[in-house]
Amino acid sequence: MRSDGYRFMLIKFIAAIVSAIVFSLYNSWRVYTPVSERTMDVGYHSFSVLFAFNFVPDFFIFIIMGLILSPLFDSVILKRFSLNGMKGKFIIMTTYLILGVISGAIVTVFYLKTEFISYYILVSTTAAMIFLFFQIVIYHLMYFGQKRES
Repeated sequence: MRSDGYRFMLIKFIAAIVSAIVFSLYNSWRVYTPVSERTMDVGYHSFSVLFAFNFVPDFFIFIIMGLILSPLFDSVILKRFSLNGMKGKFIIMTTYLILGVISGAIVTVFYLKTEFISYYILVSTTAAMIFLFFQIVIYHLMYFGQKRES
C-alpha cells in the first residue's frame, strides 16, 4: 500500500470505523436472544443495546490498532521488505497478526484484566484481519476511483 500522507490515514480511519461497526454487529448478533426464545425471569437486552455495548471496546481496539500501531508497522514493512507475490501477502498478514497480539495486550493492560489476556488477543487478532480486509478494500476503491477520474 502506498503512503500518500493524509489519504493513507483517511483510509485507515475509515477502515477502523467500518471494521468496528461490522465486528460489533457480528458480536451483537452472536449473543442476541430473539424474543421468541426468551425465558421468564431472565434479563435480556435489545439488539441496539448490545451493539452500543460492544461498539465502544471494539472501536477502542480498532483505533489503537488501526490509527496508532498500523501506520508504524506499515512504514517498517514497506521499508524492509518487497511486498510482491505470495511472500508479500504472507508478510503483511503476519505483521497484522502480530499487530493484533500487541493491541490485545494493550487492551488487557488498559482494562486491568490479565486473566482475559488470551481472549483479548484472540479478539484483537480477528479484528486485525477484519481491519486488514477493509483497509485493502477501501484502498482499492479510493485508488481505482482516483484512477478513473484521471
